[in-house]
Amino acid sequence: IAGDVIEGGAAIKCLWASETPGPNRARLQPSIRTTIPQVHKQHWSPTEVTHVPVTVRIPTPLRRITDGKDKVEVEGDTLQSVVDALDGAYPGIKERICGEDGDIRHFVNVYVNGEDVRYMDGLGTATKSGDEISIVPAVAGGY
Repeated sequence: IAGDVIEGGAAIKCLWASETPGPNRARLQPSIRTTIPQVHKQHWSPTEVTHVPVTVRIPTPLRRITDGKDKVEVEGDTLQSVVDALDGAYPGIKERICGEDGDIRHFVNVYVNGEDVRYMDGLGTATKSGDEISIVPAVAGGY
């Protein structure tokens, strides 16, 4: 018996006891892949564990931090972990997105798949494979 399960932004392939040869027949052997794999008979190795990244759209004012990139891919299962991964790859970007209190700055809007995270769980908003996160600085002005 084999099957795929989506968990935490990654596809988990499970090979059940009937496909496990030899004395370890009674063990479940999970395998996490970067995409949902076809069901194959293969053995699991802990070094195979990977997560699928989410795409983050970078606004023009922050592109000097990302070396001019308008989109970057990072791994994370919550918006907080995505922001932390962004800051690990591009130091200084987190302080432009989050204030000293750790929350998203009032003049920065963040969207996950077009939904404003202020109306979701803020930095606790869950992310998954294929999500698109947009960082949009607020624009104000007048004449």
